[in-house]
Amino acid sequence: LVLNDFEDLQSSVYSDINLSLALTLGAEVLTSDPVEGAVLQLLISWDGEMRADSAPAAISEAAIFHLIRETLSATFDEKNIANYIKLPAYPYFYVQALLDDPENPWWGDQRQAVLNAVLTASVNELKGISGDDPAEWTWGQIHTMTFAHPMGSIGPLSLIFNRGPFPMGGNWNTVNSGAYFPDEPYQMALGPAYRFVVDLADWDNARSVITTGQSGQPFSPHYDDNIDDWRSVDYHALPFSQTAVQENAAHTLTLLPGAP
Repeated sequence: LVLNDFEDLQSSVYSDINLSLALTLGAEVLTSDPVEGAVLQLLISWDGEMRADSAPAAISEAAIFHLIRETLSATFDEKNIANYIKLPAYPYFYVQALLDDPENPWWGDQRQAVLNAVLTASVNELKGISGDDPAEWTWGQIHTMTFAHPMGSIGPLSLIFNRGPFPMGGNWNTVNSGAYFPDEPYQMALGPAYRFVVDLADWDNARSVITTGQSGQPFSPHYDDNIDDWRSVDYHALPFSQTAVQENAAHTLTLLPGAP
């Protein structure tokens, strides 16, 4: 393995569970609705990459939660279902168990009807957000990231301190995480704060990138100059040796003790 292999791994937005659900819907749902038919074609040809510009990514993510609701609604009320959805990881294990076992009792012997209802609910949700044309839907339209400063919560100060929203890929299940809390659906809240790859035989060949910038001063050029590279999973050189640091330094900050 070389550094580029690890960079590729850190950039991965492939989700097996989203692809499994997409292919299941594509193979088993029957519909005469033209919009739903177009959605099924998108799902069938999808590669499982949760890219920000992907319509199937958005459809499959919405479908996960509609599948949970449809299969649990006969047993639990909406409050308990909502509480279950908020549990970390477990809802995805549940969805995987359903997809792996067509005879799973939680289907209630209604697998075909449930899948049809899931597709309809997902399509209606996205139509309400992004319009009637599935070709115009993208995951990044509904899955965005805002870098919010505590001071940015105060009215117009958000224009000074906050950055975003930015369309984002990934989800809870991707290496390049684009996680969000289910009580604020699809609004990305968790992701890789720091990416770092290093060649232990050549420390000066290390590379890294952080989320926003090196400075906490919003008027500094280094307050937000990492955002674009972080989003695209590009890296900066991170020299380690004193010689390499001095050769690559663009600015020097000298801290002196104050007068006694």
